[in-house]
Amino acid sequence: MPSRTTLLCVCALVLSTGCPAKKPNPGPEPTGRCEVNLDELKLFSAVGTGASAAPITSTDQLIGGEMARGQMGDFLLQNDKVRVVVQRPLRDIGPNPYGGTVIDADLTRPAGQAGHDQLGKLSLLYSFGRIINATQVEVLNDGSAGGFAVIAASGDDTVNDFINLPRVINDYVAGVAFVTSPDAPVTLHATTYYVLSPGESRVRVLTAFCNGGMENVVVPMGDLFEQGGSTDFFNPQGCTNGMGAKNCLVDPTPWYGYQGDGVAYALRSYKISDPAAPEPASAIIAFTGVAGTVTGAQGQQGLLSWLDPSATQRPGSFGIISGQQRNYLRDLFVGRDLGDITSQMLNLDGLGHARLNATVTNPDGTPAPGARIAVISAADSLQKTLLVAGDDGKAHLDLPPGNYRLLTGSTGHAIAPAVDVSVPSTGEVTAALTLGASRTLTVRIKDPAGHGMPGKVTVLCAGGTKCPFETERYRPFYDVDTLPSTMQALGFVTGSGQLAMSLPPGRYEVMVSRGPEYSGWPDTFPNQGQAVDLTTADQSIDATLVQVVDTTGWMSADLHVHAVNSADSSVGNRTRVATFAAEGVDVMVSTDHDVITDYAPYLPELQLTPFMASMIGCEVSPFDFGHQNAYPLIQRDSPNGGAFDWAGGAGPTLRLSQVYAGLREAHPNVVVQMNHPRGRMGSMTELRVDTATLATHATAEEFRMEPAPDATPANSKLLSDDFDAFEIMNGPAPSASVLNDFMTLLSRGSVKVATGVSDTHHAGSVTGGYGRTWVHLGFDAPAQFTPDVFAQTLKAKKALVSNGPFVVFTARKTDAGGTPTGSPVEVGGTLSVTPSAGENVELTVDVQAPEWMTFDSIELYTHTSGREAFDGVSNSEWPASRVLQHKTLTPTMLTLEPVPGNVSARRIHVTQTFTVSPTSDTWYVAFVRGGTGSHVLFPLVMSGVSCSNGLCTTAPNYPWAITNAILIDADGSGKYDDFPLKGQALSAPVPARPTPRRHVPTLDELLDIVRELLSHKHG
Repeated sequence: MPSRTTLLCVCALVLSTGCPAKKPNPGPEPTGRCEVNLDELKLFSAVGTGASAAPITSTDQLIGGEMARGQMGDFLLQNDKVRVVVQRPLRDIGPNPYGGTVIDADLTRPAGQAGHDQLGKLSLLYSFGRIINATQVEVLNDGSAGGFAVIAASGDDTVNDFINLPRVINDYVAGVAFVTSPDAPVTLHATTYYVLSPGESRVRVLTAFCNGGMENVVVPMGDLFEQGGSTDFFNPQGCTNGMGAKNCLVDPTPWYGYQGDGVAYALRSYKISDPAAPEPASAIIAFTGVAGTVTGAQGQQGLLSWLDPSATQRPGSFGIISGQQRNYLRDLFVGRDLGDITSQMLNLDGLGHARLNATVTNPDGTPAPGARIAVISAADSLQKTLLVAGDDGKAHLDLPPGNYRLLTGSTGHAIAPAVDVSVPSTGEVTAALTLGASRTLTVRIKDPAGHGMPGKVTVLCAGGTKCPFETERYRPFYDVDTLPSTMQALGFVTGSGQLAMSLPPGRYEVMVSRGPEYSGWPDTFPNQGQAVDLTTADQSIDATLVQVVDTTGWMSADLHVHAVNSADSSVGNRTRVATFAAEGVDVMVSTDHDVITDYAPYLPELQLTPFMASMIGCEVSPFDFGHQNAYPLIQRDSPNGGAFDWAGGAGPTLRLSQVYAGLREAHPNVVVQMNHPRGRMGSMTELRVDTATLATHATAEEFRMEPAPDATPANSKLLSDDFDAFEIMNGPAPSASVLNDFMTLLSRGSVKVATGVSDTHHAGSVTGGYGRTWVHLGFDAPAQFTPDVFAQTLKAKKALVSNGPFVVFTARKTDAGGTPTGSPVEVGGTLSVTPSAGENVELTVDVQAPEWMTFDSIELYTHTSGREAFDGVSNSEWPASRVLQHKTLTPTMLTLEPVPGNVSARRIHVTQTFTVSPTSDTWYVAFVRGGTGSHVLFPLVMSGVSCSNGLCTTAPNYPWAITNAILIDADGSGKYDDFPLKGQALSAPVPARPTPRRHVPTLDELLDIVRELLSHKHG
C-alpha cells in the first residue's frame, strides 16, 4: 500500500481544492454515526413546518404503487410536497444488496388517492464496487419542532458483492485494472443523512465519511440508481439527445432523471469542494436499467483515468485524510414531470428565468391530457427537459432566457411541427401547441365459434414503405422500444378479444396473429396485410383465427421472461402478460433478475384465465459466472419476494453447487435451468468448463468464492451437475456451440432437458415466446395446470424446443424382419433393443406448422466425436458429417392438409421415418429447420431491431424445432447407463494462462468494454 505521505501528495494533487481541513472525528461517535452538525452546514431549511420523519408502523404510512417496496419497519420522510421511504437495515440481493437507502418516492397526493411510486432504489457506490452496509437506521429529527426532518443510516465500508467489475473488465481486455480496487477494503464508517425541509420537493442526501484508519483514502465517488417502473430515462447530455440511453456508453451528465406516469425523479450531485455548487460534469453509464455515476469524472476521459496508474489527474477523486471526515452531497428530486424538476433546480440555484406556460390541445380544440412536450434549445438543438400536460392540457416550467423549440407528441399521434418560443429574462410567456392528429383502429378477434380471443395486431405502413412517424421519431418523448421503420405499431389484444389502437392518420396494412399454433389474418398473412385507410376516418376490422396445429396434451411455456421487476426491463407486468397471451403461450413464467414476481393476479384482470396459466420463477443472476433460472418458486414477504442470495450474504460468494443445493432446500420441487450457457454471463464460458468432464479451470478467488474442498490443480470444481434444464435456444435460433454442449452432456450421461426461451426484456422489438418449450403434460387446459406437475414432467424431458414448428418425436423397436413391435417411446423415454437379435429402431418425426411456415430439412443426430469444448472456449463447429441422417424437403412442396372441422384452414403436416441400428447405448435427437428457401418468421417474430443510416430493421429468422432426446438401452441393462463418453478422460491439459501485464486501455478499448457490459449477447 502507498505510504501515508504519498497519499497525502496524491490527495493534494488530484482534489480540486486540496485535502480537506483537519477535523476531530477519526471514526464513529458513541451514537454509531459519523457525526455532522447539520445546522452548521447551512444546507437545509429550518424555516417552516410540515416536514416529518417516522418509522413505518402502519400500512397506512406506505406510499403504494406497483413498484413500491416499502414494508413495516422502514422509515418515512414526508412533507406537503413529497413522500419518501428509506429502507431499514437488511440484506436484499440486488444491484445494492443492503438497506439504509431510498426505495420508494412519490408526490404527496390527496387523501384517498392511491400512491404511485415508480422509483427503484438509490444508493451510494464508490471505488467501482464498494458501498456502506447500513446496520443502523434511525429518525434523527422527526420535524415536530419545525424545520427539516432527518433520517440517518449508518454503517461500515463493504464490497458490493452483487457487482464484480474488475473480473469482467479483465475478461475482455487482459491486464486492465482499476487504480482503486473494489476488492480492497477501506477503513471508512459513514452516515447518510436524508434531509427533507418544509415545502421542498427534494430530499437532500448527505453522506459523511469518517476515516478511522492509518492511511488516507482516495476513491471515485458516485451513486447507483436502479430504474423503477415503466419510466423513461433522461440525461440532458446523453448521446440520444432524447429519452433513453440506447447505444450510449459513457456520457457526461450534470443531472439525470426518470419520467414516469404521473411522477418524475432526478438526481443531482454537488461539488465535493463546494457543496453549494452543483457538479456540472459527472460520468454516467446507464447499465441495463441501472445508472452508475462517478461524480465529477466529466465523461469518458475522466473514467479512463481510473484505469491508468500513471495519470496525474483523476477527475472525480474524493479524498479523506486519516483520522478525518468528508461529506458528499446530492439531491433526489421528485416532481410531476422533469420540467417541474428542472424548474426546481433553477429556483434553488438562483438563476435568472421566466415562466413558460404551455397549453396542448387536440386537433379539435379539446385539452390533450398526458401529451408530452420536449423542450429543445434553439442555440444548440439539445433537449433540455420534458413536460407532461395535465388533465387540462396545461404544463409549465421555468427556463433561462433564450430561444427554444417546443415539440409535442403522444403515442398514436402524428408529430406536429415544432413551436418556437422566446423566453425573456423575467416574467411569463405562453405557448400554444396542437397535438398531431390521430385515428382509431378497432380490432376484434374471434375464434370460428365467434368467441373473443387474445392476439397480436401488427400495423405496417402501406406498401412496405418507411413510416412517416416511425417509433424512433418519438424518442424526444419516450424511451421507445424501437420497431422496424416499416412498422407503425404493435397491439396486444387480451381476453376480451377487442382493442382500440390510436395511430397517426395514414394508409396501413394490418395483420392479426396468435402465435405458431394459429392461422394468421388475413388469408394473405404474412405476405400482405389487410389494407386499412385511416387518412380521414376511424376504421374497424374483424379477424377470425383458427387453431391449425393440433397440440392436444401439450402446453407451451416460455421459461425465461423479464418485466418491470427486472432492473433491465421497463415492460409493465400487465403489458408483459398481454404480450404472451397474444403469442398463444399457454404458461406464463416469471423470471425477473433476483426478484420473485407473480403474474397470477393479472390473468383475471385481463380476462385471460381461460387462455393462460402462470408459474412463479426467478433468474438467479450472478454478475460474472452465469445465470440460473429456478421455477416453480414460492413468493415470500420480502422486498424482492424472497429471491435466493447467490452472493452469500456476509460470507463468500456461493459456488454453483451451493446455489443449487440452496434452491432445492428452499423449493423442493424446483427446476434449475442453466441459462444462456455461452458467452458473457454463461456458466460454461465464465467458469472455463471442459464439457466432456465438467471440469472447470477458473479460480474460486476471481469470483470471491471459497475454493471447493475437493478442488484439484486440474479441476477447480466450480460447476455442479445438479441442474435439470439446459437452455439451448435463447431467442428464435439456437447456438451451435450450445447445441454441441447439450449433445456432449447427453454423451457423458448428464441427460438434461433442453429448453427454448425468448429471454425478452422488451414488449415489441424482441418477441416473447420465441423460442418456447412445449411440454407433454397429457392435458392442455389452463384450469388443469399445476406447477408441480409441470416441473415433474419437464424433469422427465417430455419436451420440445421450437420457434414455430410443432414436432412429435417417437421411437419403436423393429424386429429382424423390420416389423415394428411394442409401444412407441416419446422424448425423455428409454427404448431397449437387442442388437444381437437383429433388432433396430424406427424413429418417427411428425411435424405440423401453419400453412405459411415452411421448412426444408429434417435431421437426425446421435453421438459422434468432436463436439467437446475445453477451457470455456466455445466449440461452434457444425460440419455436415455430424448429421446422422437427413431428409431434404422442398418448401413449396410440403404436404398440406385441411384442419378438421374447418375446410378453409390448412396446415403443413409432414411425417418422416428413419431407421437406425444402434449397437450400444446411445441417444437420438431430431431437428426441423428452414433455410433461405423457407418463409421468414417476420412479422410474427422479431429478435431485435437495429438502426443504420436512418433505417431500422430486424434480422430474418427461420423456422427451428429441436426435440429432446430418446435414449437407447442396447446392453440389456434396461437403462441408458453405458453412455458413449463413460469412463473417457476427454479433458485437455489445463491451459497455462500467464498473468497478464498491466495494460492501460485506450479510449476505444474502454468503450468496447462498456459496450460489451451493456449488451445482452449470449453465445
